[in-house]
Amino acid sequence: MPSKLLLALGVFCAPLFSAIGDEVLFKKSIADLMSDPSSEYHIPSAFKRTYSPEPNGCLRSFQALFNERGKIVREERDEVLVELSHVFYNNKGSRVRESTYWASCSDVITMSEIRSQGLEAFVPAPIVHGVPGLVEAEDVVILRQPWKDKATGQIFSAGTRFVCSSRVRCKSSHIPVKRLIFNDKSCDNRITGRSFCIPKKLCQLPGALKNGDEKRAAFVQLLSEWSVDNVGCCIKKCAIPFVWGGGSYTFRVPYNDFVKKVDVVTDSLGFEKKVGYWDRPCVCSMSSGFDCSMLLVRAAQICGIPYFCRNSFAVGPS
Repeated sequence: MPSKLLLALGVFCAPLFSAIGDEVLFKKSIADLMSDPSSEYHIPSAFKRTYSPEPNGCLRSFQALFNERGKIVREERDEVLVELSHVFYNNKGSRVRESTYWASCSDVITMSEIRSQGLEAFVPAPIVHGVPGLVEAEDVVILRQPWKDKATGQIFSAGTRFVCSSRVRCKSSHIPVKRLIFNDKSCDNRITGRSFCIPKKLCQLPGALKNGDEKRAAFVQLLSEWSVDNVGCCIKKCAIPFVWGGGSYTFRVPYNDFVKKVDVVTDSLGFEKKVGYWDRPCVCSMSSGFDCSMLLVRAAQICGIPYFCRNSFAVGPS
């Protein structure tokens, strides 16, 4: 009886999507995405060991941020193949734009669910790589630096987009924004919308950059800010981590603070092998950082530059 009850609860609480083509919103500060479903890596449950050493290496191939959108292409167990709107990549030798990645169902929610609760106004319009003008929006604030919401303790990455709010009054040094808060500890899909004040110094404000010259200058300035050492650290030199498949920035780490580890893993044929890797003991939360291409994409889109290329193969054809 208990097992049947747990099974029933599991089915009730599981994310359900009505149809292929549903538009979804990423609801976590950072969501790890993969190029293949977890079944391809012989992992029993999706995204449980994204950072663990595998015979295949790191499984993460991309990271999506809070408020970014996509469309469901396919479902498999507790994962969905999502076509993202704000980036694309080209496979070697192909001129076809691709933008699909596998995500955990727990990291997304359908826009139809948000609309059914009358909360669509809390979600910024998406960036769409086929429509360059949508990189900028008159009512959208973009984080240039990480921001911690003191009310919830949630840390948002640089590049996260919020809708401007008129529901709360802030000090002149802050700007009011609004966002959705998801109750992941409940099965009732309860969502609430709240307004917050974010320091202007952490944000790219709407309409602040008037032309291409100003946007390019802001792009260079932002990359310079991100490359400065000792931001957020008292003693050691700190930097934004270089992360495989990384597309986020929520914290900095001390230089050379690595520990070498060796794990024994079992491959698909049942053979054991030792896998060595480097770990950062100071990082206890979800790994955050950039790879080369997403460093450019995030900085460009923050500054209103319509750049969407996820890899170097996409740069030439586009």
